[in-house]
Amino acid sequence: MPADSNAVRSLLKDVALNGVVVINKRKLIWLLGWGQDRSGVWNDLLEFWDEIGDSRNDLHGLEVADKIVLSTMPNGGFGLVSRWV
Repeated sequence: MPADSNAVRSLLKDVALNGVVVINKRKLIWLLGWGQDRSGVWNDLLEFWDEIGDSRNDLHGLEVADKIVLSTMPNGGFGLVSRWV
């Protein structure tokens, strides 16, 4: 199945502009034209990231349950909300 190039580029532009995007992992894999999570999926994602003009080292990811969090802000992190008060 071919990748939905416009959708992937749009998603990654949102990451670049907003700093973060959360997407269902299966949907992201499907948008990239894959049926399963394999190493090539993430290489394809990085190739799209390169196409929009950003450095591979600027894209960070985190898998949480069935979601993928893509971000350009590596200084964030999970913490207890109770410590925010």
